[in-house]
Amino acid sequence: MQIEYHIDTEKGIITETWPAEVNFEDYKDLKYREFSDPMFESNYDIISDLRNANLEYSEDDLNQIFQLFRENLSKIGKRKSALITDKPMQVVSTMLFKEKIKELPLNVQVFSTIEAAMKWILEA
Repeated sequence: MQIEYHIDTEKGIITETWPAEVNFEDYKDLKYREFSDPMFESNYDIISDLRNANLEYSEDDLNQIFQLFRENLSKIGKRKSALITDKPMQVVSTMLFKEKIKELPLNVQVFSTIEAAMKWILEA
């Protein structure tokens, strides 16, 4: 299924809303749609609402995501990325993701509410 996104140019935030079933190809499609969007800026922070998603990425999936980011470093930029979760398996998957990409210029944090994520994103 397609992951939806919205770019708020005033706040400099990309908000992603993930459906229940998501695989690596869905995620790759999302990133390429964002990268090609005329409103996209590489320094915009990201809030990914994963609460509806069944995240069960394999080690290979995480490696492919990492490779996708490495191949598009100029589009990844230096930014904050807030991951919103509410299920134990989502927390595990997001922590594995966070560990995998630690050498990239992303500051990734995991939250349980949109309010907490937005507060962190908007902090200077």
